[in-house]
Amino acid sequence: PILDVGCGTGRVMLALAQEGHRVVGIDHAEQMLVRGRRALDAQPALKPLVTFVHGDALTATFDEPFKLIIVPYNGFMHFKTQPEQLAALRTPDGEALDITLTTNGSLLERKAQALAQAGLKRVTVSLDSLDPAIFAVMSGGRGGVQRILGGIDAAREAGLSSIKINTVVQRGVNDASVLDLVARFRGTGAVSYTH
Repeated sequence: PILDVGCGTGRVMLALAQEGHRVVGIDHAEQMLVRGRRALDAQPALKPLVTFVHGDALTATFDEPFKLIIVPYNGFMHFKTQPEQLAALRTPDGEALDITLTTNGSLLERKAQALAQAGLKRVTVSLDSLDPAIFAVMSGGRGGVQRILGGIDAAREAGLSSIKINTVVQRGVNDASVLDLVARFRGTGAVSYTH
């Protein structure tokens, strides 16, 4: 089954059930669940596939594991502290997840330490060239090479165990600068890969 955390009125649950999925939704707001049950009553064929649960997602227990857990961003933000957020991000056995991030790196310098403390282990950063002019063309003018490099350094300093540099090579645009990228990250522990 699929678990929908903070399911509210069940809008997502009912759509998934219409596609044949069995869905369990949990929400602490009983008035939202009442509305969801009314919507389910209007579609009786879906009743065997949909279960609404009134409760707290942090303390609820279920009899079976879920293959997919949906936690909408706004729902996730109801877990107000990092420990609450991390508690919500566990395997069915209670183990911490292997959390990874793919990013353009523009905010990484500022956020790397907090992300590492929150459980981030690995990061992939898009960096298509060390040449500022080529980088600007390939990134659409977002960010800057020095900002991205600072983010990569901050990720390393924060203790992330795996840092990958993702480079998209375009003939006639940045192909001549690929070796500069490889040289820049040789021996740093960051893995550079191109495609």
